[in-house]
Amino acid sequence: MLSWITPFFGASIISVSLAFVFAIQFYRKRSCYSLTLAALFNSFWLFSLSPSDGNLNFQGSLSLFFECMHYSIWILAISRAFPESSSQEQLKVHQSIFWLAWGITLSVCLLPYLGITINPALGSLLALGLTFSTIWCTEKLYRFSSHDRQIKMLSISIGILLFYDLFYHSYSMFDSSNKVELTHLRASVYLAACFIMAIGLMVLPGSHETPPSTIKLSQKAAFYGSTLLTSALLLTLIFLGGYYIQSLSGSWLNTLFIFVTFTAVFAIVTVYTSRKVRAEIVVFINKHFYSHVYNYREEWLKISNILSQNSDRSPYELSLEIMTKAFNCDHGMIWVKSDSSFTPKFSTKDFGDINLLAEPADSEFVNCMIHHDWIFYPAATCSEEIGAHNNSLPAWAPDIPDLWIISPLLTNNEVIAFVALTRIQDQRPTWEDLDLLRTIGSQLAAHIKLHIQEEKLEEQLQLNVYNKLSSFVMHDLNNLIAQQDLVVKNADKHISNPAFVADAISTVQNSVKRMKALLYKLKSNKPEDLEQTNLQKVIKQAIQHNINNTPHPELSYSGSDFTVLADKERLMMSISHLIKNAQDATPDDGNIFIDATQTGNKIYLVIRDTGVGMSSTFIRDKLFKPFESTKTDLGMGIGVYLTRDYIQQLGGNLAVSSQPGKGTTFKIELAHFSDTYE
Repeated sequence: MLSWITPFFGASIISVSLAFVFAIQFYRKRSCYSLTLAALFNSFWLFSLSPSDGNLNFQGSLSLFFECMHYSIWILAISRAFPESSSQEQLKVHQSIFWLAWGITLSVCLLPYLGITINPALGSLLALGLTFSTIWCTEKLYRFSSHDRQIKMLSISIGILLFYDLFYHSYSMFDSSNKVELTHLRASVYLAACFIMAIGLMVLPGSHETPPSTIKLSQKAAFYGSTLLTSALLLTLIFLGGYYIQSLSGSWLNTLFIFVTFTAVFAIVTVYTSRKVRAEIVVFINKHFYSHVYNYREEWLKISNILSQNSDRSPYELSLEIMTKAFNCDHGMIWVKSDSSFTPKFSTKDFGDINLLAEPADSEFVNCMIHHDWIFYPAATCSEEIGAHNNSLPAWAPDIPDLWIISPLLTNNEVIAFVALTRIQDQRPTWEDLDLLRTIGSQLAAHIKLHIQEEKLEEQLQLNVYNKLSSFVMHDLNNLIAQQDLVVKNADKHISNPAFVADAISTVQNSVKRMKALLYKLKSNKPEDLEQTNLQKVIKQAIQHNINNTPHPELSYSGSDFTVLADKERLMMSISHLIKNAQDATPDDGNIFIDATQTGNKIYLVIRDTGVGMSSTFIRDKLFKPFESTKTDLGMGIGVYLTRDYIQQLGGNLAVSSQPGKGTTFKIELAHFSDTYE
């Protein structure tokens, strides 16, 4: 029984697997039936050689007939696989070769019945001629199928085994007695070629599934390829030594071929049943054996050059521009991490309410990007590999029109920001798109993180300057007190002098004005005592504090209980500052509206004016920074910064929206305090 288990038997098993893959391809209308027929006869032919261990002397007409039939069927399969765009002249030449091959095959079949015997040398010559013919047809198929990776792979694999057959038959013409090693090696070549064809058919796309590609080895593949070539030469020496050992110590080679055959069949079944394995093989082949759509070095240098240039634009705007241009996207939007959430920083288009939506930093969507470095393609279904985590997409994602990709900007396992890119013409991202998205994302994340750290350092330096400035302010206060003290001391002597009285009042008024201006700009360093505070009373105190300024605010309420937990004085000063800002920015004939509403466990205070407004650039880049102000002749520019800082200390939030020429709206959100509050 084991006498049938020869290298040719193993090759026939792999050829049957190849026929099965061809049949599946034909069922899916991706290949022609003739290739399935060729693989089946190839299996039968290899199996027929198994009992004789492939020892062909062509002394029997049947073995020569099977050999010729083997090549003729491959020519038939190749002729059916020719593209329709082939020239008529080429097709005529190919048809001539086709009929010549089948004529020789039928002659070999019929000559024995006519009493004509074919000697081994003539048989080898006929097989050699048919090998040449099949090589010619294979070369034409490769040339005229430049857009089909499957056909290219088949042509190369068939060409490998045909070139070995060319050598084999040439050797047989001169020495047909001692070629056991060459015969075994022929079985190995067929086994390897059939295995490569089966794997290639399952992982490589056809002409209708991929754009034209040029075969090209990457530097990495070339380096490791030379290493593999050296290893292959060593293995060849070991293999040849095995034949010598076999002649002395038995037939261990059959056992080796059983193992190789089993391994090859297992690999084919694994590739056929595992979509993930097929996808990884496709990516590996595309990365290392085909030219790329993107030149990664050029893209990297281009981005580095843009980021290194001095520009008045924010890093968020630059990052989004780089992303949209690199992938030919129409529009985009970027969210940047800020404390406990990701907030929108810049968009190339008004996406409506989405421009105001923040994404919690601990959401499932963000965690997926952190732990999996995941790029979301919302158009994919959850059953597809690229859409495996689409159920983690935020609720606002479907509201973005023509959304193509949501990609994280990640560095050192930290998501610094993420971008949403839109395309009118949707195109499924390839492995190159995903690789470049991650590469550019990492570079932009590092740039944005550096910008944020520089901002924090600058802010800290400014606060240090502010603390030093406080010392000078205290010195000015002492001077003012000294002036008041001088007036008091001279009052007894000059109280009846009208000029002195007028001068003293003027001095006091000037001192009061200067002290008020200073007090508004200083932050108290003493520990504050939080207590239950009625927000209605605090608002009225803040309005009264600015009673001498115009226009006067119009106050309205919606709710019954406006109790919050805060320091009354600091909360009043914060609200007073926003009212004062509104009065400074609004003409006397304008309006200021203050609306307080209580909803559930939240209290909202909205201060809206019809003043000059602010630009989105100023709000984004300067409003909440210390020492930045639209009032160039007054103030130190820390009021809004301190107000937001205090509101956030209370667990609230301060939001602002504004349009130049139309006015500004500040919205304060505070937690409602009740007896059950903990």
